[in-house]
Amino acid sequence: MGSNKLHNLYPKLFSLSMDQGSKVGKIGGWEGSVWRWRLRGRRERFVWESLQEEDLYRLISMGYIKREEKDMKIWKGDTIGGFGEISL
Repeated sequence: MGSNKLHNLYPKLFSLSMDQGSKVGKIGGWEGSVWRWRLRGRRERFVWESLQEEDLYRLISMGYIKREEKDMKIWKGDTIGGFGEISL
């Protein structure tokens, strides 16, 4: 992801999402010791959107979710001296 925001990488999926602005804890959950994403859409995906959704799941699954950590936002400095919001 780097400096790219997910809504810019997957604009169509974002436009269909019912989870816009949600925190991580609202769009997934623990099943035993494994975190499972539960992204909700306004309708069923077309085949090409399903392929993008699979790609999105692969990308966000690279993140590390800690069960004992509280859902929060972190601010990280950017390359031009400002700050960019990163939601966890």
